[in-house]
This record gives sequence, C-alpha cells and structure tokens, in this order.
Amino acid sequence: MNPSDVIQAHLVDGGSQAGEWALVRVDFVYTNELTADLALRCMAEQASCARIFDPERVAVILDHLVPACDVDSASITSRVRAWAKQVGIRHWYEAGRGGIGHLVVADSGRVRSGDLVVGGDSHTAMLGALGALGLGVGGTDLAYTLLTGTTWLQVPAEFRIRLHGRLPQGVYGKDVALALLRKMGPYGALGKCVTIMGEGPKQLGRGGRLTVANMMVEAGAVGVLLPGDDSGPAHLTLDMDHLEPLVAMPFAPGNVLSVREAVAGGEIPVHQVYIGSCTNGLAEDLRSAARLLRSAQVHRNTRLYVAPGTQSVVSELAADGTLQVLSRAGAAILPPVCGPCYGGSLGILAENENAVATTNRNYIGRMGHPTSRVYLASPVVAAASAVLGRLAGPWEVAG
Repeated sequence: MNPSDVIQAHLVDGGSQAGEWALVRVDFVYTNELTADLALRCMAEQASCARIFDPERVAVILDHLVPACDVDSASITSRVRAWAKQVGIRHWYEAGRGGIGHLVVADSGRVRSGDLVVGGDSHTAMLGALGALGLGVGGTDLAYTLLTGTTWLQVPAEFRIRLHGRLPQGVYGKDVALALLRKMGPYGALGKCVTIMGEGPKQLGRGGRLTVANMMVEAGAVGVLLPGDDSGPAHLTLDMDHLEPLVAMPFAPGNVLSVREAVAGGEIPVHQVYIGSCTNGLAEDLRSAARLLRSAQVHRNTRLYVAPGTQSVVSELAADGTLQVLSRAGAAILPPVCGPCYGGSLGILAENENAVATTNRNYIGRMGHPTSRVYLASPVVAAASAVLGRLAGPWEVAG
C-alpha cells in the first residue's frame, strides 16, 4: 500500500498522483482542545458551530491544557466542552478518562489499515504505524473537515525507507527514529509521505513503530505508512544490526550523536528528565525505564517526571507495580497529558537548565526558557541520566 492507493480509495474530486490536488473523504477526525478552539473560531465566523458532518466519527481529546494551569486554559477547555456537548460528539475524552490524543486514538480500535484520518496536530502521521494515512492540520482545515467530512490535500510523493537487521540489546525504536533523522535532516522528507519497508518494522514492535512513525514528522513528512509497499526501490536504507543508544543534541531532532560520543565530549549535567509523551508513553516504554531504576535512586540534583501516555497505561502500570518502582526511585508521576513536552505546564525548564526527554522535539525554548537545552533519547538513556545526574548511557547504571 502506498499513499496514492489510500487517496484513490477516498477520492471525491481531483487526482491521486503525486503533486495533484485531491478532495478526499475522511474516515475519522480527532482534535485536542487547542486546535478545536481554533476551529470553533473559524466556524463561528460562518455561523456554523452548531453542526458537524458526523458526531460518531469525531473525537475530542483534552490533552494540552489539562489540568488547566491558568484562567485562559480553563476558558478554552470550557468552550470546547460546551461545543462538543452541543453538537453531540460521542467520543469525548476528558482528563482522567483519556490521555495523549495520538495514543488514545491508536488504542481506540477506531482506526484501521487503509483509513484516512485527519487530526488537529502535526504528529497525526504516527497513525501510519497502524497502516492508516494520518494527516495533521491546523484550525482552518480542521473546521472545514468537521463541517464537510472531507479535506483538500496535495498528494504527497513517497520517500521510501528500507529497514533491515535486528535491534541490538538496549536499542529501541527511539534510536531507530533518531538514526533516520540523522541521515535525513530536517527537510529530507519535506512534504512527502514516508513509507518504511523491509523486515525491520517487524523487529520494532508496536511501540517502536509508533515512535518511528511519529518522529518522521521531524524530517518534514506529512504522512507515514509503516510498513509500506515493499515492491519498489528505497531512497534510504538503515541497518539496525549495529545501532547503539543515540541522543539528539540541542537544538534539532536530527542533531544526533551516539551517547558514547556525547559523553566523551565532556560531562553534561542534567537538571530534569522527562519520560513520556506520544513517542514514549506506552507501558513498554515505562517498564524499560523501571527495570533500570529498580535498584537505583534519582540523583539529588535531578528531578524525574514520568507521564504514562494514556489513562489505560496508568491503570496497567499501577496494577503490575511499575508505578511503585518508579515512585520509590524518586520519580514524580504526572497525569497522561502533553504539557511537559511542549512547555505548557508540569515541567517548565528554567534559564540554562538541561533536560533529557523522550519527546519528539528539542527546538530552542521547546520546554521552557530559551536558554534551556533538551536532549532527546530513549527511556533507558533518560533513566540512566536521572540516576547519575548527567547525560549517561544505560550501561553506566546496569553494569
């Protein structure tokens, strides 16, 4: 399957070949409170807030401004709540019953292979790990889709990646994503749909595939299919056999070194560690960190924040004791929300602070003060860094 196949199957008007404009019907739409509020403002200008194309095929997931940190945040969520009730949206995910939108949708069972999904967030492309073409849009396009059940797009060309080999022990999907970004750079897949093929995707596991699909947005991708059609040549190949733990240095997700290279350049103190987000908030991610922290303690000069990706992950990890392990090690357990990742709440960095995070972006000011620095890494690198109070490899803690 390739993007043209998915678009052709949903075509209403226009063409389905790369570069052509197409009007396509959508199978499902989801949004968070920020983009929903922007869409509401657009619809209000046309006096059309009171209806949407199909309340059964729309989800609203509060994940950016909850718990509300100020009056403005509370006002936005209040407006969106009132609107969702007015138009009869059935798939409503309030704080405590949902989580980070992309992961909630991925776990909902409402997205199937071959679907075309529109989401009010750029990382909607991560649904490519389910075989769906996920398109992230802003408030204006979201309003149009909510009203009509369709969206306009320019059919993307493909950027084909072949993964082969097996992941070494201690290497995860996050390392694969960083290795690809190191090769591709910030514009390597600009405006294209990344299709990932070969035997490699099978080795990643579900969580690894979601992480890789999510982070292809950082190379400019507008969509991802993983696995994609395996019949053609690749633009890029990656041998996973020889990968090692990697870290994205400030201030770009593609500014990647091996952890060994990074620490060899001098000690990098770490003031905050964040394990979670839509890239690494699944149960398997937090369990990998907990295994390393089982017999360790967070460094006295470092704070560790852990946020499960969804409420169901919270329940699962509470039941199996993982949250207890993390808490005993000195982690502060946060609700399943987006606040720390984008610098909105629950973990803002101060001037000149360093953070190791399992998130997808480390641009200037991404998690707080413009002079703060964010290093992107896997949950085990993040956990090791929390224990030693500096950027560190898991081998330094696990022995």
